[in-house]
Amino acid sequence: MTIHLHIENLTLDGVDLDAEHQGQFQAALEAELGRLMAANALPPRLARDGAWESLPAATITVSSDPVELGHRTAHAVYGALQQ
Repeated sequence: MTIHLHIENLTLDGVDLDAEHQGQFQAALEAELGRLMAANALPPRLARDGAWESLPAATITVSSDPVELGHRTAHAVYGALQQ
């Protein structure tokens, strides 16, 4: 099964990443979200709907490490898809 997930806009309040760290964050977010999707059943929300105007995710603890922040954000997004 192939799943295409498009996130048009992701807002992280209180986070200011420079260009280098943005790339690291994005790569970590994509990799971890892909890993979560591959390792677990299809989230119910994806099976039911497929598109949303917005998807509020859980609050995360901000990290100065862009990779850690990407992983935490991926878990928050995946958790929101479980709703």
